[in-house]
Amino acid sequence: YDAYVTGVAFLGMEASGQALETLRNTCYMMRSIFALRLDGEDEVFEKGCVWHLSDFPAEFATSDILGLFSALKCHLRWINDTSAFAVFPDGSDDAVRSALAGKPIGEMGTVPLAKYLEMEKEREKEAKEKAEREIREAAERAAEKATAEKTEKKEIG
Repeated sequence: YDAYVTGVAFLGMEASGQALETLRNTCYMMRSIFALRLDGEDEVFEKGCVWHLSDFPAEFATSDILGLFSALKCHLRWINDTSAFAVFPDGSDDAVRSALAGKPIGEMGTVPLAKYLEMEKEREKEAKEKAEREIREAAERAAEKATAEKTEKKEIG
C-alpha cells in the first residue's frame, strides 16, 4: 500500500507541474542531514542552522544536549554515541553561539556545518594522500627487493 500511495503522490505532483527533477537519483537518508545523491555529491537535506557537536560523554542523552540549548528550538540527528548534528531554525547562528558561550561544555567540540564539511574534506584529502604515499612506498620496497633478488641470483649464478 505504501508504494501505491507513493506512486499516486508522485503522479499528482507530476500532473500539477511540480518539479520532480530535483528529486531524481536522490535517496532520503532517515536520521541523517544528508540526502544520498546517486549521480553526484551528496547534499545537505536538512533545512535550518546545523551545528556538529562532538566529543561529549557517551553517557549524554538527548535531553542533556537539548538542555544546553533550552532557549532554542532544536532537534538532534545522532551520528554515534559521542557526536550529533543539532538542527536549529534558520538564522539561529548568533543565538547558538550565545547559548554555547554561557555553558560549561568541557571538551565538547561545536562547529557550524559549513566548517565541519570543510574539516571532513580536509581529512578525506589527508587520508587519500596517506594511502597514495603508502602505496608508493610499498611499490618502491617491492622494486628494491626485486632488484636485490636479481643481483643475488646473478652473484650466485
